[in-house]
Amino acid sequence: TDLSARAFYNHKLVKKLTIKKLKEHGLYVSNNFNYSKAAFAKAYKAKIHRAFTKEKKQFYKHFKETTGKSLAFGLSYSQFAYRFKNDFEAEFGKKYSKVAYHMLVSRDSSEFYEKLYKPHFTENYLDKYLLSRADFEGDKNAKLGDSAIKHLYVPPFAITISLLTGILNFISVLGFLVFMLLKLNVSSNRVFFAKSIFKLTLLAAFYFYPYYEVSELHILQKYQALEKLQADEETASYVKVLEWVMVYEKITYETLYPPLKTFKYLFETAEPYVKGEAKTI
Repeated sequence: TDLSARAFYNHKLVKKLTIKKLKEHGLYVSNNFNYSKAAFAKAYKAKIHRAFTKEKKQFYKHFKETTGKSLAFGLSYSQFAYRFKNDFEAEFGKKYSKVAYHMLVSRDSSEFYEKLYKPHFTENYLDKYLLSRADFEGDKNAKLGDSAIKHLYVPPFAITISLLTGILNFISVLGFLVFMLLKLNVSSNRVFFAKSIFKLTLLAAFYFYPYYEVSELHILQKYQALEKLQADEETASYVKVLEWVMVYEKITYETLYPPLKTFKYLFETAEPYVKGEAKTI
């Protein structure tokens, strides 16, 4: 029989099949579904709500398994942070947990190192790493002491020798270039003495310069262990050598290394062209 579109969609079998197909896609409508936009929107919103509720429950479950905390949506930032307040106390103790929690709530961690990490580490852990002389007298820490001595002296000694060698080579090359440019008679005794004085002056300058700069650069400010060694008469001279080395290391990595790194990059970029291996398009 000939049916109008309205009659066709409202036919009992067609409507039943339509409701079944919608149900397969998670859209639940009533038996008197009238194909209206409002009825379809209601079914779609119900589907989204069910999916969101399912995801929310899974998130709650995962959050509780991970943190041991119950969670609810709609919490403010401070309410959410409060749920971890006891964890801060367990981690940092009563004294510093207040500082840590305040940083979390205020969202300001700019003074984390000075107000939390540095004092907390100093009070609770520093003594465990800096053993006293008595701690090394027994056999328990003998190997640890030997290893500590090696690590304390061998790397700085190697770096110091390397720096001295580099400085002496630099002075030698510089002296050679200066007197060569001046076109002086190298075999002359006066020139020999002048060259020696020139080199010794440069050597003295390279030697004393770090001790002049060390107070300005605050090299040891970040290293509390070295500050303690500096206060000890037996290790004060060792720290002085370290200061000397660290000044030159700072100059090397912050002043000399960046342009050398750039030069290396430019050289590596230009190398294929120099060798004629660059590809042309």
